Amino acid sequence: MAEKKEASAAAADDKQQAIEVSADKTKTVVIILIALSIVVMIATPVITIFAIKSVVASETGAAKEASKINEVHNTEVALQPAFQCNLAGTNASRYVKVDVVVQLSDADLKKYFEIRADDKPDGMLNKIRADINSIISSKRLNDLDSADGKKLLADEIKNALKELMPKDAKGTITDVFFPSIVIQ
Repeated sequence: MAEKKEASAAAADDKQQAIEVSADKTKTVVIILIALSIVVMIATPVITIFAIKSVVASETGAAKEASKINEVHNTEVALQPAFQCNLAGTNASRYVKVDVVVQLSDADLKKYFEIRADDKPDGMLNKIRADINSIISSKRLNDLDSADGKKLLADEIKNALKELMPKDAKGTITDVFFPSIVIQ
């Protein structure tokens, strides 16, 4: 019986040691998990702040770029008086009256849209008007009676004007549009 008591005592000691070892490992794991939780709680806001700063910086850069683009495309020249041309294929029985506005990327281009004179040697308004007149009068009635046809006319005029501008000119022609078109 004494042997059983000793065996029971030895088994109890082994269990006690196993529980102590197990408790020590558990304490270590708990301490590591708490430390990791603290690191994550500190790192998350720091990473978030850096991410937000980089997004805001890129959006600010994009906004500045967009505002530069908007600043660049703000000069318009209305070619007056309106163009009045006979339509092709109508034996001069139908005509079109078109108000043309040219949008410039740089205000320096406006000097080319003036009548040439001693004080305005770069003026090309008469040549510009003649070319636009020629383009419009080459159109047939069915070329101008749809939105697509008007867009094609605007693109054709824009390309012709780009060709007229000197190669060393600062800026370019960005758009041509028609505030008014009357076909009779």
